[in-house]
Amino acid sequence: MVVSFLLTATISLMSDYNYQDNCKEYIFSDSKELGRFFETYKDLAEIRCLRVCLKKNMKTWVFYSDNGLGQQECYFELQDNIKFLPNEVSMPSIEQLDLSLLGLKKFPDFLVSQKNLRNLNLSFNRFDINAALEKLMEMKQLQVLTIFGYNIHNEAIDKLQQSNPRLHIFFSKEQYRASLNKE
Repeated sequence: MVVSFLLTATISLMSDYNYQDNCKEYIFSDSKELGRFFETYKDLAEIRCLRVCLKKNMKTWVFYSDNGLGQQECYFELQDNIKFLPNEVSMPSIEQLDLSLLGLKKFPDFLVSQKNLRNLNLSFNRFDINAALEKLMEMKQLQVLTIFGYNIHNEAIDKLQQSNPRLHIFFSKEQYRASLNKE
């Protein structure tokens, strides 16, 4: 088994994919504080670009390995995890959203109803990306989807690409390394 070790300052993941300069960024001390933010501000009507992150997760080890069957496997350790985000969140103006490194254990269902969302980063979370495939396929307006850190099957990527031919998907070990080299 070949293993690649990567130490990364993951705070910069978002900037590589044309996020707006005026993007709102909130760094929370822990998952409880982040949860309170979404519970308190369910209507984030004016925000067009948002990045939320947990301070403890801003630097993490990422391991990619080849399982010998031509599939990549990714392992990462986060210091803090949030189980889910509330479904009642409304961001009608959101175009770019970074929910990476939160350790989400459930796909944020509210994303499907965000009709202006063009650029989404869900990298390094804990939910089953293959199970969320149908919901991602409903998001026809998406132009960029960043999903580093998932053990996703090539068939799933093909299916996503077929459902939305203009969608650019960043998911592979090679793409992740390239994003790190841009720093």
